[in-house]
Amino acid sequence: MIKTCKLCLEEKSTDNFYSFYDKWSDKKYVGARCKPCHQQYKRDSATTARNRKAEKLQLRYGLTFEQWEQ
Repeated sequence: MIKTCKLCLEEKSTDNFYSFYDKWSDKKYVGARCKPCHQQYKRDSATTARNRKAEKLQLRYGLTFEQWEQ
């Protein structure tokens, strides 16, 4: 089966997409983004733990995440 990625707009096989299972509706779903785009989306997302921490460090102390790690 072929599906179009939401971000890169390329048509790819459903093997290149993550599948999700909803236990309440007892259905499997195929994600909207292909695996590489999904990984990039998660890195760039503001809701990831690292990005939330980086935002707090910048607001409170004026430090970047890399400065805090050192």
